[in-house]
This record gives sequence, structure tokens and C-alpha cells, in this order.
Amino acid sequence: MHAALREIIEALEEGAYDWGGSGHAPGEEVMSLILHDSYHTGQIIMLRKLQGSWVSNRSFN
Repeated sequence: MHAALREIIEALEEGAYDWGGSGHAPGEEVMSLILHDSYHTGQIIMLRKLQGSWVSNRSFN
């Protein structure tokens, strides 16, 4: 899903956040999805930390 979202973001033209029509601008829709995912990611991290199942030191090598 995130790969598809990246393709949509890359395809947005200049001014995608400026919208003269009704409803939301395409850029606003994308930003809404990003904020939604970020919010829930934060919830998952908080719950895992409270459970003690979040590793304090991570390596991404």
C-alpha cells in the first residue's frame, strides 16, 4: 500500500495542495493518509513500550 502511495505522491503535479474545486485537494488527501498512518504507528509503539515488548536499541544495518 505504501509503495502505491509513493507512486501517487510522485505523480502529483505542482500545486496539488491548491484546489479551487469542491472537496479536498489531492495533496490534502495524501497528507490525511500519512497522518493517519503516523498516528496509529505511534499508538502501536506506545502499547508495545507499555507491554515491555519494544526493543530499546535497534540496528537497521
